[in-house]
Amino acid sequence: MAVLTALLLPTLTSATTCPNLYRDLERGMTGSDVQQLQQFLVETGHLSQTDFATGPGIFGGRTQAAVIRFQKEYGITPAVGYVGSKTRAAIQRVCTGTTSNTPPPTCTLNASPTSIAYNNSS
Repeated sequence: MAVLTALLLPTLTSATTCPNLYRDLERGMTGSDVQQLQQFLVETGHLSQTDFATGPGIFGGRTQAAVIRFQKEYGITPAVGYVGSKTRAAIQRVCTGTTSNTPPPTCTLNASPTSIAYNNSS
C-alpha cells in the first residue's frame, strides 16, 4: 500500500519548488515569493516556462491564470487567482505529498449482526 500511495501522491521537495509564501499574493504584487510561486506553478504544469520568463517576480495576468488553473485542479473555491490561506495550504499539501487531484480511495465495512454483545464476535 505504501508503494501505491507514493505513486499516487507526487512529492515536491526542492527549495525552489516549494515556495515560502508568508503573505497573501494577488495581481500587481512583486517579490521573491511571487517568483517562488511562479516556479512552483511551472514545475506543476500550471504556468509555462515561456510565460514565467515574461515577468519573473511580477504577479501579472499569466500568473493569475495559472493560479486559477491550480485552484480549479485542487478544488479551491472560488478560483479567482488570489493566493490566500486556502491556496497556500493546498500548495503546502502538494509539496509534502499529502494531496493529489485523484480522490482518495474509500472502503465500506458491513457487519452482521450490526450490534455485538461484549466479548462476542461478528
